[in-house]
Amino acid sequence: MVNSSARQRAFITIEFVLALPNKQPIESQKFQEGITLKEALPFFALYHKAVKQIENPIFGVFNIKVEDDYLLKDGDRIEVYRPLIIDPKKARQIRAARDPQFKHKKW
Repeated sequence: MVNSSARQRAFITIEFVLALPNKQPIESQKFQEGITLKEALPFFALYHKAVKQIENPIFGVFNIKVEDDYLLKDGDRIEVYRPLIIDPKKARQIRAARDPQFKHKKW
């Protein structure tokens, strides 16, 4: 006979982060081990907020884009990636054109 505790799965804690221009709310949920990204998303209130605010959001875990079937691990942080408003290279060119000293600034 199999011990009932052996059949029980461990719980994992997953965070969901929605990075907005003026705030970065974080939500945390507990799930049974073995849940995929696609299965977990609807349980986050921030997910529903994200799909209303961002057209075709892309999801990742710790700054790496992952597929829907990604198996979440304890401590993972789901992130929503918004489309870029402006290409970073173009933004640097605009700043350089406004400030001639920009090229020589030491960061």
